[in-house]
Amino acid sequence: GVAYTDNGFWDTHKTVYPLFSLLIPEQYEEMMQGFLNFYEETGYLPKWLSPDERGYMPGTLIDAVLADAFVKGIGLDLMPQAAEAMRKHANQAAEDCRYGRKGIEDYVRYGYIPYDEQNETVSATQDYAFGDFCLSRILRLLGRDEEAAEYETRSLNYRRLVDPETGFMRARSREGNFREQFDPLAWGQDYCEGGPWQDSWAVYHDIRGLADALGGAEVLNKKMIELFDTP
Repeated sequence: GVAYTDNGFWDTHKTVYPLFSLLIPEQYEEMMQGFLNFYEETGYLPKWLSPDERGYMPGTLIDAVLADAFVKGIGLDLMPQAAEAMRKHANQAAEDCRYGRKGIEDYVRYGYIPYDEQNETVSATQDYAFGDFCLSRILRLLGRDEEAAEYETRSLNYRRLVDPETGFMRARSREGNFREQFDPLAWGQDYCEGGPWQDSWAVYHDIRGLADALGGAEVLNKKMIELFDTP
């Protein structure tokens, strides 16, 4: 069947695919079929194709690419297979580390990925929570409300990393402790291509919940002003 490659969903899920949904929805559907063909061949949906899976970047942001299409009525006959594929990487680790969600066993066990054994755990936890939200939207469309509720609950896992004291998302150990050394201007380590000031906002599906976790909308507002005022 058809194949599409040279794409990293971590970079494109918020930009080019929403544009595709407006300009070329028929081609968008064909791309989705290509990504599901990749799932049929490898057992996992792609994360970064070039031309085969590179395994770069945290998360499985193809979740957003598929969900955004379905809620807009694009490729609806592909939904059952997409839900099956997304449920797999949301729960089952791959033998080949390029595929699926890295550290998914810990994410399921703790509700976040501890920093003990890998980097970029804040970004990965956020992306997994967002992916769970995207899966819940598809399950709702399929009428599988009980399953949808499960993933809606999981989509709030980002809250486990909110540190109200500093107002940032921070990495935690298996014991639940925040990493001792913390610099809001640091870059990398627990964050992917960013730091606390960049990544602590990455809750696309639950901004009001993020505000509540920080202490309310006014606290979030002041935090954003502080961001813009910080060199």
